[in-house]
Amino acid sequence: FTIVYGVGFFALALWATLVAPKRSATSPVFLVMFRFLFFRFRADRWYWGCALLVRNGVLSFVPVMTPDDAHAQIVLFSTVLLVALVSQVALWPWKNLQLNIVDCVLIVLVTTIVSCSAVTAPPSPNEGTFTVFMVLLFVVALLVALAPTCHGVYLMATKADSKPLKIPDEKMRQIRDTCGAWAALSNEETKQLMIQIGPFGRTAMYRFSDMLAHELGVRTGGAPSLKVNPPGGG
Repeated sequence: FTIVYGVGFFALALWATLVAPKRSATSPVFLVMFRFLFFRFRADRWYWGCALLVRNGVLSFVPVMTPDDAHAQIVLFSTVLLVALVSQVALWPWKNLQLNIVDCVLIVLVTTIVSCSAVTAPPSPNEGTFTVFMVLLFVVALLVALAPTCHGVYLMATKADSKPLKIPDEKMRQIRDTCGAWAALSNEETKQLMIQIGPFGRTAMYRFSDMLAHELGVRTGGAPSLKVNPPGGG
C-alpha cells in the first residue's frame, strides 16, 4: 500500500505539473485542486513542488540502498543535498525572498551535520570503492568550480560581446507580446499583478522596467534617462 500510495501520488503530481501551463489558463478548478503544489513558488518555477518530491524521495531511499555502509550513506546524502543547493540557488523558486534564503541555509546546515557525522561512523566495508568514489566526487566538484571561470576567461579572450547576438524569433515575439500585454493593463490590474507575483517577482519586474526604460530612453516623471547607442553606433 505504501509503494502504491507513494508512486501514485508522485504520478499525479507529475501529471499536474506537466499539464499546469495549459490547464491553469482554462480551469480554475484545476488550480484549486493542486494549489498545494504550485502556490508557494514563482509562476515561472511552478514545477518546483515536483522537484522537492523527487529530492525528498531520493533522500528517503538512501538508507535502504546502502543499509550497512554509513560512509556511503553520508556521501549519497551530501551529493543529493549539494545538487539541491545548486538548483535552489540557480532557480530561486520560492515566491518570498526570505524563504529562498532559509531553504539555502537549511540545506547547508544539514549537509554540514551529515558530513561531520563521518568522524564517528564505523569503517566502510567497501573502503576501496568508497575511496575511488570520493576521488571522482572531488574531481567533479573541482571541474564544476573551474568551469564558470574557464568559460568567463574564454568569453573575455574571444570578445563574445562583440559578436552578433542570436535570439530566436519565437522568443523575440514573446518579449514583444508580453510587453504589449503589460502596457495594456490598467493601474489597478497592474497592482493586482504585482501582488500575485510576490516580493521576488516585484523586484525582478522593477529591475527589468528600469533597465528597459533606460535602454529605450523613456522618461518617467521628469527623471533623467540614458539612451544606449545601437550596435555599430558611435
